[in-house]
Amino acid sequence: MKIYCDGYTIGANPSSVGGGFVVMNEDLQILSHFEIKKSHFTNNEAELLAALKAMELAEPYDEIITDSTNTVAWITKCKVKARPDLLPFAIKARDFLITKHLDFYQRPREENLAGIHIETVLHL
Repeated sequence: MKIYCDGYTIGANPSSVGGGFVVMNEDLQILSHFEIKKSHFTNNEAELLAALKAMELAEPYDEIITDSTNTVAWITKCKVKARPDLLPFAIKARDFLITKHLDFYQRPREENLAGIHIETVLHL
């Protein structure tokens, strides 16, 4: 199965009112979506949490697709110099990536089904 993930902030980046993420399969069925309310929530944080949740939901050998090159680099290299507070999330995601033999890659925003439908799904 292919799982598309995308994060978002509300109004600005960073957002003072929070953000969240959505995870969808290739048939546009929502697997999970979350709204996170906290100050200074960034899009990069949302993208990483979306990928982590997608990997948690994934079955072995599934494909995880994001439009964030940062998220792919953070998880595959476990280097989050700009946001060391996010390192535990990157490490946990990498563990899922390895133990479940997941295929994880970046595609352009226009190919990310979750990103395309995020406003509709979450009524933003």
